[in-house]
Amino acid sequence: MRKVLIVGAGQAGLLLLNNIKEQKDLQWKVVGFVDDQVKKGSGNKLFILGPINDLPKIVRKNQIDSVIIAVPSERGSFIRKILLLLGEDNKIELLLLPRASEVVFNNEASYKNLRSVEIEDIVGEAIIKSDQLKLDGYFKEKTLLVTGGGGSIGTELSKQIYLLRPKKLVILDCVEKNLFNVKRLLNEISGLNKSTKVIFILGNINNFSLLKRLFKDHNIDIVFHAAAYKHVPIIEAQIYEGIFNNVFGTYHVANLAGKFRCQKFVLISTDKAVSPCNVMGKTKRLAEKIVEYFTDIFIKTMYTTVRFGNVFNSSGSAVEIFLSQIDKNKIVTVTDPKMTRYFMTIPEAVHLVLQASFMAKSDGGKYILKMGDPVNILELAKCLARVRGYKISEVNFKVIGRRPGEKEHEILFNSDIERKQTTIHNRIYSIHVKRKEKFVKFSQKISELFSLLKRSEVMDHSRKGADLLLKRLNGLIRD
Repeated sequence: MRKVLIVGAGQAGLLLLNNIKEQKDLQWKVVGFVDDQVKKGSGNKLFILGPINDLPKIVRKNQIDSVIIAVPSERGSFIRKILLLLGEDNKIELLLLPRASEVVFNNEASYKNLRSVEIEDIVGEAIIKSDQLKLDGYFKEKTLLVTGGGGSIGTELSKQIYLLRPKKLVILDCVEKNLFNVKRLLNEISGLNKSTKVIFILGNINNFSLLKRLFKDHNIDIVFHAAAYKHVPIIEAQIYEGIFNNVFGTYHVANLAGKFRCQKFVLISTDKAVSPCNVMGKTKRLAEKIVEYFTDIFIKTMYTTVRFGNVFNSSGSAVEIFLSQIDKNKIVTVTDPKMTRYFMTIPEAVHLVLQASFMAKSDGGKYILKMGDPVNILELAKCLARVRGYKISEVNFKVIGRRPGEKEHEILFNSDIERKQTTIHNRIYSIHVKRKEKFVKFSQKISELFSLLKRSEVMDHSRKGADLLLKRLNGLIRD
């Protein structure tokens, strides 16, 4: 007989208990519950063994085999707490009742729905079905372009847009392997969409002739601009490429979106664009300013920026590195034990990007996604070790110091020059600047930056050239 302990004595926990009792052939015995809201020994005729903080003691005393987290309304911080409390009990099976609103709406919770805790459960929230239904039909009869459509965000954007059945979806990426992978993904789900025509284009956003032909041939209605270099240490050492791709790539795509009278242009931005202290963040801040600039130039096109923090387990992210290190030699390098970051799962981030684009008013604007509480990086690494099946004490966490351009804590908006307001969506804020940006000779200054990129001492990636670029970049992003 398997001894089971349920975390959460609410409606979902009670429904799950009744379901387990109904299974005559299931060799499970529910020993009791742990819960912070219900007093020990009472509540709903359940046996409450104590609060959640006593979980390790309760597990050992009752020789528990499986712990079930039955609190579907909770987000990642709650899951992390359980993982850390059971950090040294790696023999305990950890199961999760999926965080889905259907548990409450349908008034049922089945043991068959239980699954192991996965790394994506450490952060994020469930996507609400009613929100998803708002988008149904929104892209019908429209042609959409996704730049960087084979990257981490771009692939999920392409997938979710495809499932919303637009007339045509054009996916642009400069990496052959990325384009191959997103094409394979859409082929796998093609049975869910027999109507959308998908065009895959291998090309660079700085190939202006290619872009111009793309806009002309496909009559684009909506652009999602996700193409960008994102790795802080790499761009810190490759200023030329960072500016060329993130600044001028954005300029070209946004410019053509206006010239060809697209309905909407949506820039995917980052929290690193807020009070930026590294080159990557500065290039994204300038990309945001470019979008603001074109808002006044092309009044037929709605320009919108959506800004959010780190997406969980994206390509080359800290999470991916931590997992690799845990699996390889159980030595995890952490830059700073005090460092925190905002995280969101990729599907969740993309869902909210689509919601924000749907909400965008005639004057476009800027939106930030509600990322929840910031996550301590060391805590995150420990949780990942536990999810991988190790005791936390079995993994060596080595502090190596912050890298150039890294902040200890990220912020999502600059309160000195921006103010946030609630919207009709409880997880999306609109951002308004406290003073209107003055784009005096902005186009001329961008042209001067472009001319600087063509100078020999800049093109050969010399230190002198990098200093020239950084000085000009700093001047352009100054608020």
